[in-house]
Amino acid sequence: MSEAKKPKPPKQKQARWWTGRIVEKRTVRIRVDQDLCMASQSCIALAPKVFKIDWSKRKSAFEGAPIEVMDEKAADNETIFLAAQSCPWQAIILEDANTGERLFP
Repeated sequence: MSEAKKPKPPKQKQARWWTGRIVEKRTVRIRVDQDLCMASQSCIALAPKVFKIDWSKRKSAFEGAPIEVMDEKAADNETIFLAAQSCPWQAIILEDANTGERLFP
């Protein structure tokens, strides 16, 4: 009788964003385009230690206050990318801090 082959364990995948870019082991710089930001707050819901509302820059009583970056290192890169993707206005700009390569949008 031959021994049954044991299934191989799945390979560990590197963290990838939906574009296929590898985000693990990168230092990501976060910028918020204040002209585009409409404070939908989806980024705050996903990364509350990274983003906050900047009430001092509120334009009028009818518009939300823009989002501000508090701490770029308060969440892992995957969470930051998910938060950036959640912005309906694509106001969150992510760049590789070492190379300057634009990662999103």
